[in-house]
Amino acid sequence: MPSIVVPALGESITEGVLSRWLVADGATVAPETPVFELETDKITTEVPAGAAGVLRQRARAGETVKVGAVVAEVEAVHAAPVAAASGPAPAPPAAAAPTAPAAASSPPAARPQPGPAARQLLAETGLDPAQIVGTGKDGRITKGDVL
Repeated sequence: MPSIVVPALGESITEGVLSRWLVADGATVAPETPVFELETDKITTEVPAGAAGVLRQRARAGETVKVGAVVAEVEAVHAAPVAAASGPAPAPPAAAAPTAPAAASSPPAARPQPGPAARQLLAETGLDPAQIVGTGKDGRITKGDVL
């Protein structure tokens, strides 16, 4: 089963936050289908499936993941035997419907998590993240906000 791993995005980037799933668990994906959004202090990017099949999520939205970590797998789809049909064939768009509700796959967090560098700086300084207004994407606290 092909694995989807956190890609290396630069020499100094060792981890990121799986900010959201773009495809629901159990949905069918194509190799080029973007399946999740990875956010670091320097970049936010969509990561493609890399293989065709059924997506099986192995990490949660909002989780900090290391470069090279497996966050999902793509299960091969085995075609079912086709019986001779005398009537019209079933409509394929109905089978593709599970990919649409991507936002419903993960409940929204009450407060955005700080990025990896901001989290480290918060731990070092002992500052309370509730006292800092985040200026990053979706209100996320960045390293600059902590400084």
